[in-house]
Amino acid sequence: MEQENYKIKVRQPVRHPLNFSHFKYVVDNCRVADQMELMLMGYTKAHILNKYEQLEDGVTGTYNGVPFLAAGTHVIDDEVWYWFISTPLVKDFFVRITREALDLINRSIKKHPTKRHVVQVWSKHVDSVKWLNTLKFKQFASYYVGDEEIYLVERKRT
Repeated sequence: MEQENYKIKVRQPVRHPLNFSHFKYVVDNCRVADQMELMLMGYTKAHILNKYEQLEDGVTGTYNGVPFLAAGTHVIDDEVWYWFISTPLVKDFFVRITREALDLINRSIKKHPTKRHVVQVWSKHVDSVKWLNTLKFKQFASYYVGDEEIYLVERKRT
């Protein structure tokens, strides 16, 4: 009996322009650390969903059609705030997501060269803190919500 050769096709994540259905799915199914971070910053999932219309630019990622990442920018006065929210599946695509995030950041810096580019991150969300360091965000301040520290990090123009 002849053995058949099978090719296994490994699917890659797919980048999409920011859209509400992906954004909603990711917010509704975000990682526990992301949910904690939102709560500490005074947001509910419903509040975040209502902020969608205020996002200037962004992307989502899907794998096999399932959204796992939503990222966007929100311009407020002289600052550009970045939002990165994901589901647990995000950890499988670190390199690709980092590249996409850098593209989003570089587009935003080019569009808003005189504004500050900032993110809030819960100090105990270790993966996000490390990732933001990889993206060249540096802490410039922090604040506390009870005993929990929230870092404010900024990406300078290079």
